Amino acid sequence: MIFGKHFYTFDKRYFQFPGMKGPECEYLVARDFKDGNFTVISASESLIITTNDAVVKIYRDGRVKMEDLLSIEAKLFEELPVQFKNTTVVRDGPYINLTNDFGFSVECDMEHFVCSHVVSGFYHNRTAGTYSELFLLLDLAGIRS
Repeated sequence: MIFGKHFYTFDKRYFQFPGMKGPECEYLVARDFKDGNFTVISASESLIITTNDAVVKIYRDGRVKMEDLLSIEAKLFEELPVQFKNTTVVRDGPYINLTNDFGFSVECDMEHFVCSHVVSGFYHNRTAGTYSELFLLLDLAGIRS
């Protein structure tokens, strides 16, 4: 889950992150490092989700921009719902939901800009992200309990 500077990890640990140093800062939240089926990046004003067929950028103000990666010519979408080959993005009240046929989904509550992502057990030992690596280093250094 991501909301501002607060994160819950896949192993259900809670952390506060110092936050973005500027609008150009982006942090890797999670990625399938084996096949590249998904990547989640946190930016100061948006969440960027890349799947094997689309790039979806969800802004804090509720705007959504999407690009079809499988199209011969670049197609940009700003209206929901959108169905790509393996990825669907819909708006359901205050929520924006992204689902992917490869066992990955994101739900963002736009009233509070709270986003959570769910990854299938298929991705066990295939995913990593800046936060996971950062917290492992903090554990090894004895900085956090």
